[in-house]
Amino acid sequence: MSGLRAWLSDLGRLIAAGVILAGAASLLLFAIGLVGGHTVLSGLSTAKSGCFVIGALCLFFLAGLLLTRGKHPEKATPQSGWRKKFSAAGYCTAAAVMAVCFLGVGSAADYLLRLM
Repeated sequence: MSGLRAWLSDLGRLIAAGVILAGAASLLLFAIGLVGGHTVLSGLSTAKSGCFVIGALCLFFLAGLLLTRGKHPEKATPQSGWRKKFSAAGYCTAAAVMAVCFLGVGSAADYLLRLM
């Protein structure tokens, strides 16, 4: 039960970090689109497109991790910086959660764009 609790705790931290990163990136992209196009619609469109591109890059990174997993096994020691923060989740889980968060924020921007 403690293994499941540790994994769920790590998943919660990864989701929080992903939403914060995706929100910050979308706000930056919104500001760039707002300055470039002078309308809220162009800002939302830029934020949507940028979040989808970043989410797709995260998925490509995840695919590379999964393809090379057997060739170069991960040697995480208890003293590594990653294991100090996340005791159960690995790099693949982090890449998948980040991709889902960026795609979710991009979908929210698309939904707002469709409402306008």
